[in-house]
Amino acid sequence: MSLEALVKAQKILARRKAAKLISDPKVYGYIRTSKTEREQKYSSDYQERAITDFYEMSVKNVNSPMHGVAFGGFFLDRVSGSKEIIDRTAGRVMLNRLMPGDFLICYNMDRLSRGIYDSANVLQLFSMFGIVLMTTDGETDLSSTIGQTMAMVKVGFAQHERERLIDRTKRAHAQR
Repeated sequence: MSLEALVKAQKILARRKAAKLISDPKVYGYIRTSKTEREQKYSSDYQERAITDFYEMSVKNVNSPMHGVAFGGFFLDRVSGSKEIIDRTAGRVMLNRLMPGDFLICYNMDRLSRGIYDSANVLQLFSMFGIVLMTTDGETDLSSTIGQTMAMVKVGFAQHERERLIDRTKRAHAQR
């Protein structure tokens, strides 16, 4: 995320926090697909089912922080994960809608971002404004330092995978 984009995102979330609207927290789902993933494992339908199942299990679990919290809907982007979240249509809407105390569920970390810098900035913003990010694999717990570190490791692997895919595509086109 560029410095300008980071400042925009901070201003958006700061306005939401400054509004001091008293509302119950909500749970939202974020889904991102790219052109090549629409029919595969990461299709929007697949992610929506996984997020919905995760939410329903968490709401029923009395030990879950989401126990009894209402679902606010989904944000759906159909773009490459290399695009910064503030530059995505649903990403921008999401940043405008999230309030302190809200929960955001993603299928996994690479759905939110595949770039290390963008992810670090988003995770920092969420932490600053009290937004809880969860993944359906249950491995992302941003309330602890180790959870934040593991989230960044996952994003690092996602960025590496994206760069390898780009290289393979370039080589395939060169061979043709």
